[in-house]
Amino acid sequence: MATMPRLELSQGQEQRQLQVLDARQLQSLRIMQKPLQELREEIRAELETNPVLEEIPAPGPELAAPSAAAGPDEDAGDTGNDRAGDDYSADIDRYEDALSGEGGGDAPTPSSAAAEEASDRHARFVESLPDRVSLQSRLLAQLAEEDLPDPVRRAAEYLVGSMDPEGRADLSAEELARAAGVPPEAAEEAVRTVGEFDFAPARGDDGGIAFLVPEVAIVRAPGGGYTAEPLPGSLPGLRIAKMYRALADRPGTPADAKKYLAEKIRSGEFWIGALDRRRETVLKIAREIARLQAPFFDHGLARLKPMTLAEMGAILGLHETTVGRAIDNKSALTPQGTCPLRLFFTHGVKKAPPPHAGEGEADAGDAGDVSSLAVKAALRQLVRGESPRHPLSDQALADALRGQGYPVARRTIAKYREQLGIPPSHLRK
Repeated sequence: MATMPRLELSQGQEQRQLQVLDARQLQSLRIMQKPLQELREEIRAELETNPVLEEIPAPGPELAAPSAAAGPDEDAGDTGNDRAGDDYSADIDRYEDALSGEGGGDAPTPSSAAAEEASDRHARFVESLPDRVSLQSRLLAQLAEEDLPDPVRRAAEYLVGSMDPEGRADLSAEELARAAGVPPEAAEEAVRTVGEFDFAPARGDDGGIAFLVPEVAIVRAPGGGYTAEPLPGSLPGLRIAKMYRALADRPGTPADAKKYLAEKIRSGEFWIGALDRRRETVLKIAREIARLQAPFFDHGLARLKPMTLAEMGAILGLHETTVGRAIDNKSALTPQGTCPLRLFFTHGVKKAPPPHAGEGEADAGDAGDVSSLAVKAALRQLVRGESPRHPLSDQALADALRGQGYPVARRTIAKYREQLGIPPSHLRK
């Protein structure tokens, strides 16, 4: 007779090291990952609820120069608080009296000049928020990611500019060709290209169109090549108001007021540090993209190089998840238009010179690894140029791409075709 196995309970000890993120660390990760416009709204909310935090005024001709009467120990960088030291002392004394209950009433507000200055700062911040993007802007952003001949691009831009807010354009291909000054074939290809765009982009909770606002610009470097620079006004600069910091450090300030101010100062310093880390990380990644992707900025999508998050992390000494968070929902203004930073992180295909190229005739960019996006762009061009009566099969498309130097298999063509939303050949007739 078989015996049943015995079940036993036992206890043991095990020592493991786990990393647990606290609330501040989690919030810092969210700040790194948030789209620019959502982050601006959060900053505005923090400015409205945290009295010790203030926006650094943007430099401009309307700002007065620092007074020559300011004391020698005045913080030269604190240009927004340019009142004399005695004025701050008077405000602090009034706040101290109110907090200690000796003032006989509600806490007084700072001088009217300071209140007006704070109101102006918030007004400038609200005015700096961009309006919701139009359909035309959305379509033009998609057009910037296409690798098109100049006549087709001009016709597509004219077509998008002629559309009403609903995406309708009362314009035939012949009229488009005449208006844009391009051949009829270019106008027809422009119509097909724009017709494949996304006319219903993601919308926010309020029904407005959600879109990416560039945070950096990739520009030509003085010594050649490209570099990245932050776009002015993309994120406001923040600082702790000197008046409240002085009040928190003043020996006579009541304990409960000190505790409140200390909490708000810690919150403000956290926001300042988190935004600085975001700016620094995004800029470091953008500058490395500018260095590595110079052929793309010169020639377009066909020269986009493959790159992974892990490779970028190894170059910059960052974990690949940090790189992923830093590029999420971010875009850059480039010579090829506004590009999501995710565009530059794709898998690669080994490209060889076309078979018909003789020795020494191949262009310098004909060989080497190219992005899978470049292969998809070439595939899309082949489908657009095929005969409607005799569409190309997946094998024929693979053979045509191999003739251009892209050695891809038929099953890869099928995968790319599905990703691009292109139906099989028997449905394209």
